[in-house]
Amino acid sequence: MKEKYAQAKEATAKAREQIASDRKTPTQPSHPLEDYTGNFEHPAYGILSVKINDNRLIATHNSNIYKLEHYHYDIFVEYELFDEPKLMSFLTDTKGNISSLTVPLEPTVKEILFTRIPESSSV
Repeated sequence: MKEKYAQAKEATAKAREQIASDRKTPTQPSHPLEDYTGNFEHPAYGILSVKINDNRLIATHNSNIYKLEHYHYDIFVEYELFDEPKLMSFLTDTKGNISSLTVPLEPTVKEILFTRIPESSSV
């Protein structure tokens, strides 16, 4: 068990180093944090909700809670203890509104695209 723990810890450290080296600095989000909040939906994966808590974005999908930190531009990162960091990318429509987001929920599948649910029909 100790060996598996050490391997997982090493893999996580390498992934964090890679994420850190790819980061573009200094940047900031293109919108106020409030603009990133709302419910986003995927037909197979369901609803992913984004809220603000203590001046940071918190995403919830099923029972998973992702505490997001700004990474660069409109991309936020979530560091889990034993998983590779997850980069959540917020996308805009032609009017500049946050309209969707992508997140790598499964390691063997392309990033999953969630589309914003309009406020009036939010679940």
